[in-house]
Amino acid sequence: MRERPFISFPVIHCGTPPLDRYSFPSGHTLHAVCFTTVLALTLPALALVVLPFTLAVAASRVVLGLHYPSDVLAGALVGGVMGVVWVALGAGPLLAWFGTVAAG
Repeated sequence: MRERPFISFPVIHCGTPPLDRYSFPSGHTLHAVCFTTVLALTLPALALVVLPFTLAVAASRVVLGLHYPSDVLAGALVGGVMGVVWVALGAGPLLAWFGTVAAG
């Protein structure tokens, strides 16, 4: 397993170190991309609102010295696949339920 950039390169300062030492893949990016993918496939107008946040999350992981670019890319790929699979396996009924609750 590869250690985080701020551990491998002491010149990188990390204000609040994470709970673990390892960086692959980026969990923050994975979750942000998964969420955005689900929105893109089910509620496209909302995905456009969330997309800048997702890009900022991905960029911040590298800028903060917590992940290498490949960690972020891997997290994005896994998150995208997870989002597609989640929608394919039946996110429709769950999202419909949320829609009826919000409208009710």
